[in-house]
Amino acid sequence: MSDSLIVGLILFYISLFGVISNWTVLLFLPKVASFNKSFGYITWNQAFGDAIQSTTVFVLVVPMVFL
Repeated sequence: MSDSLIVGLILFYISLFGVISNWTVLLFLPKVASFNKSFGYITWNQAFGDAIQSTTVFVLVVPMVFL
């Protein structure tokens, strides 16, 4: 296996996990009543930033590594 293929597979799995987990947190966090305070807003904003970063890596960087 070439080095770029190994790096691409690692990036693919890590960014896919990040996309799924962060967008899931963003969907279900508002439904938890205890997170409707300042800590919940901070957590939501952090998950949103992480979701954008993971999605960007998954959509832009992973195909560039493979191709």
